[in-house]
Amino acid sequence: MSTLKRNVIVDVDVGSDDAWALLMLLRAQEINEINLLGITCVKGNTTVENVAKNTLRVLSTLDNFKSEHPPVFLGASTELIVLGEKSIPDEITFHGTDGLGDLQSYSEDVLDTKLLSKEHAVNAIQRIVMGNPGQVSLICLGPLTNLGLALRLYPQLAQNIKEVYIMGGNHLGVGNITSSAEFNFFSDPEAVHIVFSTIKCPTFLLPWETCLEDKFFITMDWRMNILGEIANRITRFMNPIEEKCYREFTEWVPCDAILAAIFLTKNTLIQKSSQWHATVELSGHHTRGQLVLDHLRKKNNNLTIIEKM
Repeated sequence: MSTLKRNVIVDVDVGSDDAWALLMLLRAQEINEINLLGITCVKGNTTVENVAKNTLRVLSTLDNFKSEHPPVFLGASTELIVLGEKSIPDEITFHGTDGLGDLQSYSEDVLDTKLLSKEHAVNAIQRIVMGNPGQVSLICLGPLTNLGLALRLYPQLAQNIKEVYIMGGNHLGVGNITSSAEFNFFSDPEAVHIVFSTIKCPTFLLPWETCLEDKFFITMDWRMNILGEIANRITRFMNPIEEKCYREFTEWVPCDAILAAIFLTKNTLIQKSSQWHATVELSGHHTRGQLVLDHLRKKNNNLTIIEKM
């Protein structure tokens, strides 16, 4: 296996923002910048079954995708602890019920589940990482359930992952699913707790507030009328999805694509970051899922927070 290219597993809950990130990583693989060793699916923006279908839909934008694509693994179908009240209300459907705008206009041949690996995502993470110790980067774009399960089932993973990039959390307390929590962390706080308390490798967090940075403001007018006017297979796939999902919004916030760009440029996009010991609130009635930082500086740092790009 080449030592010049970074070896990557990407964990997704494919809605439209994951789709952009996945397309960027697939392009990086096409031009031999990375080895995309696996795509693992987790419940988040939609059910894990829909996530897998959406992943195949994204892959269908590639030439010869049926014979040449990274393996896709079905993962966790629910959060680690299902409370009496569901973590995420059923009516939260920003990306549509199916995760890609409910357009019902996809080619049926991409939904062939034979294209999915029979191996569970958690087992695949363990197999790939332990087969390449210290050489595999994880990019986590959805809830951290798959990684949390993998670390619990296979404790040796903690010392053998090269690095982890995570989109999620809120270092300033600004929420987007509740008043105090970000969607990915609120979806499975227990998994976040496992990851932060277990992982031993460099870990980079892109929190919600950084994606709202004024200098990074991207208008929907630019998205649809500049980027969207570039005629290729990607925009033909993504334009109708985001026209529907963002129809009531004036700005475009592709958080997962931003994280993919940071990873692919080897952190050169980062203008400001800081080291913290971080955990997550598990019990708070108003603050469950909120990122908690050790401002007293009494514990060892376990996280790099990306603050400005």
